[in-house]
Amino acid sequence: MKRTTFTILGFLLAVVFAAAQVTPMPLVVKDARSIAMGGAFTALSSGYQSLYGNPAGFALGRGMLTLANVSTWGFIRPTTDQIASLQSMTSSSATTSDYLKFANQLITGNGLGAGAAAGLGWTGAGLGLGVTAVTEEYAHGLTLLGTQFQSVTQINVIAGMAITLGPQDFNLKIGGDLRPFMRIDSTFPATDMITALATGGDPGAVINNANARFGLGLAADLGAIFTMGPLSAGLSIRDIAPSFAFGQTTLGDILSSGGSPTYTTSDQGQFLPNIAFGLGYSPRFIPGIIDPSLYFEVQDPIRVLQENDSFWNALHVGGELRLLSFVYLRGGINQGWLTAGLGVNLLILEIDGALFTEELGSHPGDFPRSGVAANIRLHL
Repeated sequence: MKRTTFTILGFLLAVVFAAAQVTPMPLVVKDARSIAMGGAFTALSSGYQSLYGNPAGFALGRGMLTLANVSTWGFIRPTTDQIASLQSMTSSSATTSDYLKFANQLITGNGLGAGAAAGLGWTGAGLGLGVTAVTEEYAHGLTLLGTQFQSVTQINVIAGMAITLGPQDFNLKIGGDLRPFMRIDSTFPATDMITALATGGDPGAVINNANARFGLGLAADLGAIFTMGPLSAGLSIRDIAPSFAFGQTTLGDILSSGGSPTYTTSDQGQFLPNIAFGLGYSPRFIPGIIDPSLYFEVQDPIRVLQENDSFWNALHVGGELRLLSFVYLRGGINQGWLTAGLGVNLLILEIDGALFTEELGSHPGDFPRSGVAANIRLHL
């Protein structure tokens, strides 16, 4: 009888503990270079991108200081209906109904949102040090009134190392980093913001009163890159982390407390490790004049299998053609959708742009989300 009682109690405790576990949604930097190539530049990332890609990339190159890196992206699909609605809103006769109609088209179609990332750091010569901040705000629903606005922000401090085993054209690079982070997730109904705007209320109060989760944690990232002449293969495993206190509070409390809010309740956040495996081919065609590269990558296969998604959701294929060492033409397939982009590298300044579509549903075509991305990086 006692054994049965303890078994039941143990089961109930396990259920309660499982209910307290919160899995934060993945927050990925939509780097214009990578997203233009179908998102296929994580496992083989290099330079500044290795701070949020593969830490084995810290061993690539002689070292570079990125003074500032700013990425922005917005989710928009320029259909004829949306263009017509936008034109009607610019007229002097535009009404509140016109604005609501336009917002409804955006939210129920492609969704409405944007994101940004900023950071600085040193990468190369076996060392990776940096600070990054990423945020994304997005809203989507079947109706405007039923929509939830979602805001996700994460700040990371990265410190890592990488080593090279073997000669230049046949070697293995192994790297890792430790990454203290601060995470903020928040949601609030669209009706709250609509009511505030329609009645002359305070939209800032809606944001301050929005429910939020706040947590501080420590994660590790590991990676390896094998190079054999023009061929390369990479493996990265990110978000290797123990659970962390992920307390419920409000955005106003987080902002007013300077990053140390008081929790009303405290749950446990638990990241799922994110795995990426990639292959690359960079033939020495006409060095310095025409330099092509091709990439194939499988990302986050565990999540795809757990959620019974199509294999297309894990597949990323892309290529890059460098002309005269400073102009880049890019294209790819991201989860079954086409992507494209351009880039220019002017000594210490890099500028990249991209058009992309990604899949939020289980299969290509269930819920595609289109957008544009841009990136500016100043480095020495």
